[in-house]
Amino acid sequence: MTDLSPPARATRFRTLWCLTFAVWAAALFLASPYDLELSQAIADPKNGFGRFIWLWGTTPSGVLYVAALAVLMVPRLRRNTSDLVQVAAVTLLVMALLHSLFITTSIKLLWGRQRFVELGGDWSRFTLFYQPGKPLAGESFPSGHVATAFVCSPLVFLLAREGRKAAAALLCLLVIAWGVTVAYGRILNGAHYLTDTIFSAGLSFLLAPFIVDLGRWTWNRWYRYLK
Repeated sequence: MTDLSPPARATRFRTLWCLTFAVWAAALFLASPYDLELSQAIADPKNGFGRFIWLWGTTPSGVLYVAALAVLMVPRLRRNTSDLVQVAAVTLLVMALLHSLFITTSIKLLWGRQRFVELGGDWSRFTLFYQPGKPLAGESFPSGHVATAFVCSPLVFLLAREGRKAAAALLCLLVIAWGVTVAYGRILNGAHYLTDTIFSAGLSFLLAPFIVDLGRWTWNRWYRYLK
């Protein structure tokens, strides 16, 4: 297969990104009418699996954050890891700070969508995902647990760009599998609606290629000089 020229690659990337955005937006609006119905059907705050995800769903990502910081900050580890691993570590932390923390938390506080468990059976207080509520009135939209579960999505693009297609495909499957598991647990727990989870999952992949560029820029700007 002939390699694409830079302009052709850029055009293909824009096309794929726009297509992904369109699918994400369509999924949100198609799922929206079923938000309340689905939560009414399966939400159970006392469910063991839902509580497990609530308590421990972000732990795997937390372990990765510690490992990434160790690779970057401990001189011996930094000297003994490849440039790719260091770029991956920076990229992971940039994704965590930008998406999981800043974007997700900002929208939560400003959007004010109440969680299913906060409705207390008063369905008149339910709002669709595109209907902003009162700031600080609720933190359902979007899902922070799901955003954290998809924190490795930029690494899929990083591996693919490095020509490691098999590793990228395997990581993509693992990220999606874990993300769906966490999303199900959060809906089961009554903490989120389906669209809360779709929003966070889709935004993770839409941001991922740009986060890779930002992560590589950050590493080039700072960490390669620390060897």
